[in-house]
Amino acid sequence: MNEVITILEASVAKEKWDTLIESYETETREVPPSIRQSSLVQSKQNPNLWRIITHWRSQQDLDQMRSSGETPTGVKVFNIVGADPSLEIWDTKIQQTGPKMAS
Repeated sequence: MNEVITILEASVAKEKWDTLIESYETETREVPPSIRQSSLVQSKQNPNLWRIITHWRSQQDLDQMRSSGETPTGVKVFNIVGADPSLEIWDTKIQQTGPKMAS
């Protein structure tokens, strides 16, 4: 089964960046087992542009979350700062990982 990636994207005013980061940290303290990884990223070319990129274990896991009736965590995070994110869903075809770094 292929991993699925969701990308939420929204423009956030500079004065709300700290609140966005704090909200993301708070809301993602406990990540459900259906999620492999989630990242909050900021564009270097357009610093007001933010994304939450989430790697789901499967389409079924994503579908189950979306059918729960609950507001998705990423949407909540953006809503806290008054942003209305757009959503894209991507299907992973090939995934490569690099060597682990020595501690």
